[in-house]
Amino acid sequence: MSTVITVTITVNSGFRISTGQAVEAADAALDHDNPLPGRSLKGDLRASARQLLPGTRLPSGQWDDDPLVKEVFGERGGDGCPWHFGDAVLDEVHYRPRTRIALDSQRRVVPGAMLVGEEAHTAQATQTITQIAPLDAERLKLHAALLHVSARLIDGVGHGRRRGLGWVTITTDAPRIDDSVELVMDYTASRKKA
Repeated sequence: MSTVITVTITVNSGFRISTGQAVEAADAALDHDNPLPGRSLKGDLRASARQLLPGTRLPSGQWDDDPLVKEVFGERGGDGCPWHFGDAVLDEVHYRPRTRIALDSQRRVVPGAMLVGEEAHTAQATQTITQIAPLDAERLKLHAALLHVSARLIDGVGHGRRRGLGWVTITTDAPRIDDSVELVMDYTASRKKA
């Protein structure tokens, strides 16, 4: 039997996760069929997990993720990960245009430097994270704990989070988040001893 974690996302402002493609009158369009994709949420979860469990700097200057972060989220060139991060299912969603302009040193609009995009608005979204590979009972508890705690730390999704877009509040179906926090803290303490 596989474990399923339900993530509830309360959306506090408009958000934008662009397709990277221009369409019609928009320079940066959203995917109206999938405005909050699982791959984006997985990236936010991984970034949150990296804050909890910082990696180490390699001699090359690159960062090597903590082993648990690699286990839960997979690693580049690795075997993937034992979890599937589903696309979010949104309540009723509305779209509206959003423009960005560039200003010169006198704070005047630079001619031709305007981008037209979209932002999505919804009240709530739900994502499921499903176990897709076997894990022993202890590793499963630790993986789930990291996912629950990482999700709770996310306060923004998509583009423009420092400019008022994508602000969210996230909860999970963990009956007691304190238990998950304790497991992650115990793991961190054991890593420091090693």
